[in-house]
Amino acid sequence: MATFAVFEPPLKKQSAANVDALSRAERFKFVRDGFSWLAFIFGPVWMLCHRLWLALLSYCVAIFAITAAAMWFGLAEGAVTLASLVLALLVGFEATTLRRRKLLFWRWQDAGIVVERNREAAERRFFDRWVASAPVKAADTPVPEMPAASNLVVMPAVVPATPSATSETPAEPVQRVPVYDPESYVIGMFPPKGTPPGGKP
Repeated sequence: MATFAVFEPPLKKQSAANVDALSRAERFKFVRDGFSWLAFIFGPVWMLCHRLWLALLSYCVAIFAITAAAMWFGLAEGAVTLASLVLALLVGFEATTLRRRKLLFWRWQDAGIVVERNREAAERRFFDRWVASAPVKAADTPVPEMPAASNLVVMPAVVPATPSATSETPAEPVQRVPVYDPESYVIGMFPPKGTPPGGKP
């Protein structure tokens, strides 16, 4: 299991309300605690990748001091190699501390520690907890305030009047539909074929 220190990026006041939660989550940094083999083997290159300018300057000064001591005092080649190895081990062990101090110097917030088997599992576990505890952003459209109960005026419901039988308004005449006469030969407007006008066949 590995231990990861989580750092949250700083937010400017003028842009704090316009930052999306997803874009903000992508900027989180997970710094693994422990010995760094990359910093041990590729010390100067590793410092350049993480923009550790002060650490890189200190490393160059230390290398220059070891080289100058070897030239001025006639140190053996084995002593110079041993000194360089000790310096590389120091960078490997202090790699995590160097990154933490840099982030804290630039006002990054320490968001906690996650213990997991790898970085992907640590990110998943941290963001599951972070999303659950994140406040819900209010809607941009303001919600109108409801008036107080003492200021409410209840209007009586208007019920439409039902016309009664005794109303003075005369009722409309009911149209009666004529009943179909089966004895009649007239269908629609035309009599059957062969029937004289005005008579039956």
